[in-house]
Amino acid sequence: MRPMKLELEGIHVVPRTERDRFPLLRPLRDHRQTGAGKTSLLDAMTYALYGKTSRLNKAGRDLISQGATDMSVSLWFRAGRDEYQVTRAIHGPTATARLDKLEQGKWHSVSGHAGEIGQKVERIIGAGF
Repeated sequence: MRPMKLELEGIHVVPRTERDRFPLLRPLRDHRQTGAGKTSLLDAMTYALYGKTSRLNKAGRDLISQGATDMSVSLWFRAGRDEYQVTRAIHGPTATARLDKLEQGKWHSVSGHAGEIGQKVERIIGAGF
């Protein structure tokens, strides 16, 4: 799996940002001070893919920035020759999720059911949570 782009809003210390292409990984390699958001980027990617994070086994609501009520994360990634976008969002009491695949220049839904997206991602990238 190769991450291509990450958009996030309302997650941890990263109020709104977009990371594009492999500069996305640059902050993860940097030796920045504590609180700069390095782990938040990993949490966002893991949450997008699996609906939870490994750090403290947090669910989506636990990732929302202090004082915020909503959050969203979209991750575009490539697996083999295929390109996918997975999006998860929480708006108030409602959580949504969607997995799309780029086919012939158009996005087509693979799943809109939060419970099965993690399983589909595992099959696509060949790695479990």
